[in-house]
This record gives sequence, structure tokens and C-alpha cells, in this order.
Amino acid sequence: MKTLYLHIGHYKTGTSAFQSYCADNAAGLARRGLLYPKAGRGVSAPTSHAGLAIPLAAEHGFHPPRWFGMGESTDEAFGALHAELGSTQQRKALISSEEFVQIALCEDPDLALAALRRRLEPYSVKVIFTVREPLALLTSWYAQVSRGATPRGTFLDFAATMNPDFLSQDPIRARFARTFGAGHVRLLRYAGQGPWLKRRMLWSTRTVPFSRAHPPIANVTPGLDTLEEERLGKLPPDAAAFTVTRATLETLQTQVDRVNAGYAELSRHLTTDPSALSLVALARHYHDLIAPAAGRMPLDPREAVAMRDLAQDAGDGTLRDTLLRIAGHIERSQTATPQRGIA
Repeated sequence: MKTLYLHIGHYKTGTSAFQSYCADNAAGLARRGLLYPKAGRGVSAPTSHAGLAIPLAAEHGFHPPRWFGMGESTDEAFGALHAELGSTQQRKALISSEEFVQIALCEDPDLALAALRRRLEPYSVKVIFTVREPLALLTSWYAQVSRGATPRGTFLDFAATMNPDFLSQDPIRARFARTFGAGHVRLLRYAGQGPWLKRRMLWSTRTVPFSRAHPPIANVTPGLDTLEEERLGKLPPDAAAFTVTRATLETLQTQVDRVNAGYAELSRHLTTDPSALSLVALARHYHDLIAPAAGRMPLDPREAVAMRDLAQDAGDGTLRDTLLRIAGHIERSQTATPQRGIA
């Protein structure tokens, strides 16, 4: 029986860089006994196996991202995978896509993962999951999705409405463990991109790293200086749903508690970085987004009112002061002149 290593991400843990490396060096990896299949790597995602993950997740309620387009059906994609693995001499293969996480986040994840397991029954499956500290994951993910075409709300609203399982990560681990067996799920701790990335990942597949190239750094998180301006520049003139925070401190605290509880459970299975997620940390990050934008463009004055309302409800002095500073930046921005060259 061939061994199939299933690298499921997480998002924002160097997956794109590692996938690019594997695709560029597939021939060298094959000589070392590890197949990086062509099946599932389509036009829209030529280096990852999103073509295997997304169609299956879509069958269980996931809405495919716009960039995916129209790919093969689930039957076609997995049929191509089985044919390729059956025609090659390598005894082990690696498929990699962070979109596999979405299968564990479906409305009925156990049903969706059972469907994935049936598709992979001919192989001994070993899952590789790289995890990241929740606040860093949240801020990096917000930066990435804010660059897309779909309008996004304020950072605080985004934080309040994110799926807590996505951020805490332990429910994802636990669901894959129930499906494939706890002993078949390996956790790695994200520690930044660089040459070490390929080494750790390839050693997880018991493969000697192919050392002629290093993974390129991909999907770099944009700096905070222009992110808010870029986000606002995509919105229609009157878009209060995207420019005024609706979340309450109670809602945000509930989210923080749920995420941190799940992440604490994850630390029972892997030595992780302590969670930095808190109300103060969320407010500080939002401040760091707002402050540079306020010097270059007028911001929605209704958001200043919203921040002052939140400050009145804050029992923590540091949190209250940070929210008031955000309000002050927004109020002073009313005299700012929009800068040219900002999206």
C-alpha cells in the first residue's frame, strides 16, 4: 500500500511557498521517492492540489473562491489522482492544499471528511497540519483577504465574525484525527518562512530535502501603512456596513475566549506559542491600521462615534485609551487630503 501524505495547511503558514517549491522540483523529489502529483493541480492553482480539495468541499456546502473558476469534478480529479499514483513507481506521494481545511469546517465536517477518506481508501494516509498563533493568523489572514476584490468590513468586525475553529485550529486537528486516526496526524508549529520550511515539511514525509532550490516567499502579508487605504479604496461611496464597526465588546470577548480555549486544547498535542489574542491586542492592531490611513484620507466619522461608544463600555484602561486614540485619529482625518496613488 502506498503512503499518501496529506498536507492540509493551515492558511498563512508558508503553504504557497512550499507548494511552489514542490511543483518546481517535482522531478528531483520523485528521484528521492516522493511523488508530487500533477492531478489536482489545475490552471487556477498550478502548484497546489486545490483541484482535489475544493470540489469535494463544495459538495458539502463550501462556496469556492472566485479565483478557482470551473475545474474538474470530484470524480474526475480523484480519478486522475488514482491513475497517476497507480502508474508510478514511487511508494509515497504528497498532496498539498490549505483548502483541505475547508472540508473540516463544513456544516457536517465528519460527513465531509468521511467522503474524503473514502476517496483515499487505497492509501495509507498521513495528515500534516501546520498551526500558527491565533492573533498572527488572524491579522495575516485579514491582510490577505482585504487585498481581494470582495469588500471586507472593519478589522474588529472581521475578528468578531471569523469562524473560531479556523483560528483556534484544534477542532480541525480533532476532526482529521477522528477520521484518519490520531496517530496519523502530525502537527508542526509555524515559525516563519525560509529554507527551514522545505526541510521540516520534507522530513515529515521521510524525504531527504532536494537542496538545489529554496522555496520562494509567497503571499507576503502587506504592510500596515497602506492596507486600510487599499481596503477602503475598493468600497462604494456610502458603505457603512464596511466602514463602521458593529461588533460589541461582549461579542469580541466571547470570540477571544472561544478561540483561546480551543488553542489551549491544541497545546496539549504540540508545544505552541502562547496565544496573544485579547481585546487589547485587537484594538492595538486596529489602531495600527487606522493611524497611517487617517493621515492620508478622510475616514468615516461614524466610526469615531462607534469607537467612543466601545470605549465607554471598556472596563480595562488600556483598552479604553486605545479605542479613544482610534477615534481621535478618525476625527482628525476629516481635514486630510486624499493621497494620489492609493487604490
